[in-house]
Amino acid sequence: MRGLAIFYTALLACSSFVRASELGLDPTRFSLAKRASVALSTYKGVATFYGNDGSGGNCKLPARSDLAFAAFPGAKWDSAAYCGACVRVKGPKGTVDVQITNKCPECPAGSLDLSKAAYSKIRAIKAGRIPITWNFINCKTAGLASGAVPFVWKSGSSQYWAGIQGHNAAIPIKSLSIRASSATKLTTLKREDFNYFVAPAGLGPGPFVAVVRYQNGSKSTHKGLRLNAVIGDEGGA
Repeated sequence: MRGLAIFYTALLACSSFVRASELGLDPTRFSLAKRASVALSTYKGVATFYGNDGSGGNCKLPARSDLAFAAFPGAKWDSAAYCGACVRVKGPKGTVDVQITNKCPECPAGSLDLSKAAYSKIRAIKAGRIPITWNFINCKTAGLASGAVPFVWKSGSSQYWAGIQGHNAAIPIKSLSIRASSATKLTTLKREDFNYFVAPAGLGPGPFVAVVRYQNGSKSTHKGLRLNAVIGDEGGA
């Protein structure tokens, strides 16, 4: 057992993958019992595929022209906590990097529903359900996001009710807090299942200061945010 532990420690040191712990994600949430690879934050499951263009979806993110997207297992959806995260998927015939843009209600923990384009890079489409392993990765490093976070207001937002979303982050967004530019107290918004942070009683007319905290513990501050300056919904911006 000691030799095995040393082996995994050495393998982890050489890995280019971002560990789930580095993203602030709990590896045990996807662990399958008695799997030593959990220590490496490598998840094991089954890949399937679906055929839309990636627009819309539960995450309400913009469509990806490269079709590098996947749906996350409903069993571990956790109020859209993994929307925008990027993963590296290894299948029987290769590896592909994708961004989580949707929810797969019927998928068990560890499994992913890939776009046809992504699936075809790791196995022929006719294969159907295939075994995979996957890891979380940095979206910017993988070329799947710029890391600059634009904000999108949900249609219908006003000073009396508002929904706001940040996307294109290198690391998944954990929380979003906001205040009027003239105020000092931040209000932390609740993330809903459809991947918008919602203020049921509104935020006032603005402008606002937003503080985004990411899954790895880092944060960014954004000033001069104006209500409905950019409106997006159903995957559009």
